[in-house]
Amino acid sequence: MKTRILLVDDLESNLILIEAYLKDLKVKIDSCLLPEKAKSLVEKYQYSMILLDVQMPEISGFDLAYFIRNTSLNSSTPIIFLTGVFYDDASINRGYETGAIDFLTKPISKNVLISKIKIFIEMFNQKKELQRKSELLEEYIQKLKNTEKKRLRYLIEGEDKERERISRELHDSVGQYLSAASLNFTAIRDDVKKEANIGDRFELGMELLHKAIEESRSLTKLLIPKSVADYGLNGSIDSLVKSLQKSTGLKIDYMSNLKEVRLNRKIETNLYRISQECLNNAIKHSKATEIVLQIYLHEKVLTLTYEDNGVGFDLLVGENKMDSYGLQIMRNRAKFMNAEFEIESSVGNGTNIRVEIPIENVLT
Repeated sequence: MKTRILLVDDLESNLILIEAYLKDLKVKIDSCLLPEKAKSLVEKYQYSMILLDVQMPEISGFDLAYFIRNTSLNSSTPIIFLTGVFYDDASINRGYETGAIDFLTKPISKNVLISKIKIFIEMFNQKKELQRKSELLEEYIQKLKNTEKKRLRYLIEGEDKERERISRELHDSVGQYLSAASLNFTAIRDDVKKEANIGDRFELGMELLHKAIEESRSLTKLLIPKSVADYGLNGSIDSLVKSLQKSTGLKIDYMSNLKEVRLNRKIETNLYRISQECLNNAIKHSKATEIVLQIYLHEKVLTLTYEDNGVGFDLLVGENKMDSYGLQIMRNRAKFMNAEFEIESSVGNGTNIRVEIPIENVLT
């Protein structure tokens, strides 16, 4: 597509002369005698340069320049004023205030005009090329983002499927064998108790077996929390918190305004996993005595916040104090939800985590 130049002058002889000067530049020239026509042209085409006569009967070149500066296509197009009368300081200042980049006095020198136009055409072409490359770069970045999002989806879905598989195996094989063993041992308990030498060891074995069954059930629940699908995010986390409080004695305050609100299924699962990871890391590493977990649905966002009074850790060497894999999983899950993920921690000052999701990504 040819570069376009706009010429506006109320004297046809001036237009003919300038067109003759520029005939060898291989540019598309739009020329007009009337400012109103010029207005319609600048709203339709993007120009690499505009030459405006200052003194015109209907509207001055200055006023037309103001109009041009407020169009979407030519708001930054270089404007050169052509003048034979208004060349005092006040007129020049007014011209520059409208966004003009230069003045040329009449009669116009062909060599000066051509040299200036060549420079600005080159600048225009460079700008267009930069814009094209910028658009290509933006397109490439978007493709990378889409690829990264797909990678995260496959990673998270793969992890969840693996959890489901292990959970089923625990339930269907190990869990079933343990339960069968318990039933058989229970059936012969009375007979064994008659043997004084082995009675105590039998009871100890039964106790260990029951613990193994409970541990198997706990692992199954941790691996695939079916309660998320059945009871929603709020009920599932409340159950998780109560279970952890009972097993660890840790003080955990959970607050939420979700109540019976159901969210997008994937959002619920990922927020449950992030909450679970926060609590597991606290139990393993933080030495915290108090934890506060909050999930609130606001007008524009849903926020999950976690705070503990534990030992904290250095974010630059987080793997020393906090499970770096678990932390990365939380980041990945947040990124997959298009959520903001922030973590604050320092040695001796506990840990704060915040996840913020736009409301449009949350509801089913």
